Amino acid sequence: MNFPSLSHYKGSESFLLYLAFTCLIAGCKSDEPYVYICKDGTIEIQEVTNLKNFQKTINPKDSLATMVIRTETEYRNYITDPVARIDFSKQTLLAGRLLTAMPGRVLSQRVTSSCASGSLLYDVKISVNTEGATAHAETPFFVTIPKIPETTNVTFNVHF
Repeated sequence: MNFPSLSHYKGSESFLLYLAFTCLIAGCKSDEPYVYICKDGTIEIQEVTNLKNFQKTINPKDSLATMVIRTETEYRNYITDPVARIDFSKQTLLAGRLLTAMPGRVLSQRVTSSCASGSLLYDVKISVNTEGATAHAETPFFVTIPKIPETTNVTFNVHF
């Protein structure tokens, strides 16, 4: 039986079969859903202010410690007080701490993207109290960004 109204679809019929077969074999969805879509410039961030300390696995003598946390397991391994609720299926946590002789506080944070190099720059500006008694102090900084692939290089630029 011939259906004249469907005859113009015959050329694309093999393409549709190929597409359906490819989706069945390879899968139509990627293995890991990345939320971040590369656009040059500033990326939307959310400051995470209720996190304070890193686990002892971070060398306490390092004046600067930084990390990109992509999973719940990493989060619990590196943060001593994982009270912030982070959905790691949609977000990545950028974290760090700066050791200074005097107490400090975060003045500003910004993450920018360079699609050509496949990298992000996390820029953190910290104000260190220059008055008062010298004391060992830790200034933590945390932001969440849309989930990024493992291959994305993140550079931390911390200045005070």
